[in-house]
Amino acid sequence: MVSGRCGAWGLKNQYGTQTKLLAQLELCDCKGKRTFVCTDEEWLWSNDGPIRFADNKDGEIVEASRKPSYGGKAKKTKCRIVPSASNNVLLKEHEKLSNPTLITTPKGAKVLNFGQNIAGYLSFTVNAKAGQTIRLRFGEMFDKDGEFTQANIQCRNKKVTTPLQQIVYTCKQGTNVYKTKFAIFGFQYVLVESDVDWKSDNFTAIAVYSDMEETMRFDCSHELINRFVKSTLWSAKNNHADVPTDCPTRERHGWTGDAQIFVNTASYLFDYDAFARKYVADMCDGQRKNGCFRQITPRGGVNFYMNSMDGSAGWSDAGILIPYRMWKQFGDERILRDRYDDMKRFALFKIKKLGK
Repeated sequence: MVSGRCGAWGLKNQYGTQTKLLAQLELCDCKGKRTFVCTDEEWLWSNDGPIRFADNKDGEIVEASRKPSYGGKAKKTKCRIVPSASNNVLLKEHEKLSNPTLITTPKGAKVLNFGQNIAGYLSFTVNAKAGQTIRLRFGEMFDKDGEFTQANIQCRNKKVTTPLQQIVYTCKQGTNVYKTKFAIFGFQYVLVESDVDWKSDNFTAIAVYSDMEETMRFDCSHELINRFVKSTLWSAKNNHADVPTDCPTRERHGWTGDAQIFVNTASYLFDYDAFARKYVADMCDGQRKNGCFRQITPRGGVNFYMNSMDGSAGWSDAGILIPYRMWKQFGDERILRDRYDDMKRFALFKIKKLGK
């Protein structure tokens, strides 16, 4: 979603204003013959389907009774660059948390408690009448009065409140089956507002993060230490959706400082090599002509004042520290060889700034 909100203040259009698609499907038969299916002017498209709004942080608005007509044809367009796949580990569904506890707040609000703070989304199956609605709001805590709140994750001013972290679903007649397609939220609690007759076991929370194999198991006689390790693991899962982030809610920024200080821990928790290589590639893609690494990678959602902070110690030197620490951890020199020229450019940039 090129025009979706990103960053702490939900900045829009960080990657352009026109939605484009480049896809190629390769089919190979038993004799080795390849057939290619590529995007062109013959592809059909529609904007009258059930999803009426979609944003990675704000959520979705769905009208389930709608059906897409696919009445239009795609238009050929130009792009200044040739897009490429990220060459990263896949973003996948993982743990599914079912049978949440139903909480009734002092003011009578109905809140689902899934027992674990995750980054992901929700699925549900309900029987409803056409036109009935389900509004879901996702959050991490209750306020001092015991009411559900999103105040800890939202930035607010007169023009914008972000992220909304909500689903507004208008039902069709009969059985309604829903699972979020275009958003990931950080949450443990879900406020449910609906005129549908629903039960807590209608809902399932699904954790979504990059498919990194867990490589560490830990258990000791002290339950608090066990919980500490488990919380660290969940924190890592919740902040690895294709890039390492600072939080799965408010900013969801790829802060390089956060990434470099956690890379050692991450490499014990997961088979982290492929993920780290991809993120270093992201840093090098965004590296300035003068050799300066940015403090946030990818750059989208960066406020104007943050540009002056690029090159700052502890953040931008992640372009050196992450390859170095991955080499020390695994003894594989390829990451150093592959990124040596980029690291050298950054070193020369710092020497120029600070002196020898």
